[in-house]
Amino acid sequence: WTNRKLPKETVVDNPYLPGIVRSIVVRSGTADLKTWVTERRNVSSDFQKAFGRPLNQSIHAVAIFTDNDQTSQQVEAHYGGGIMICRATTNEREPIFPKMN
Repeated sequence: WTNRKLPKETVVDNPYLPGIVRSIVVRSGTADLKTWVTERRNVSSDFQKAFGRPLNQSIHAVAIFTDNDQTSQQVEAHYGGGIMICRATTNEREPIFPKMN
């Protein structure tokens, strides 16, 4: 979430790990301040948007954070519970969960 300096869906390259770590602005502006919001993202599509190529290997980490290093603005954020559902690349309607023995 950022102010209007960076529009929604802007890709921001990390200055400390350029080309390796990139962020996507998911919210921008003040319209939903002081309100709980829910986000739903397609990590594979986000990867392609951020790196310009399709995801061709496993993802080892996903970070959900509020970062103001690049905008030099004050920031305050509160996070509730989160769920990440992995889906098969061949049929995105079927979730993949580890088999339980």
